[in-house]
Amino acid sequence: MVNFSSNTLDVIVIGGGPAGSAAATILAQHGLSVRLFEREKGARFHIGESLMPDTYWTLRRMGVLEKIKVSKFTKKYSVLCYRHRQGIPAFLLL
Repeated sequence: MVNFSSNTLDVIVIGGGPAGSAAATILAQHGLSVRLFEREKGARFHIGESLMPDTYWTLRRMGVLEKIKVSKFTKKYSVLCYRHRQGIPAFLLL
């Protein structure tokens, strides 16, 4: 059972994955009292994770884009996505 020390909680976010973490961060940056709940006890090991182009705007809004740019993460400069039925690129960034 969780014991909240304050009655001023504005938002509860369930799930600490990319969407939940981003939502909790942005809400907290706007002055809301946020509590984030995650089922797992620690970060799990991931291989092959990539940031799609649309994440740029969310990372910028969160104020973490510059930290990511200077990090030691592997840089990936292109992406190609295909539509399953037509076999033509949905978008192409090089």
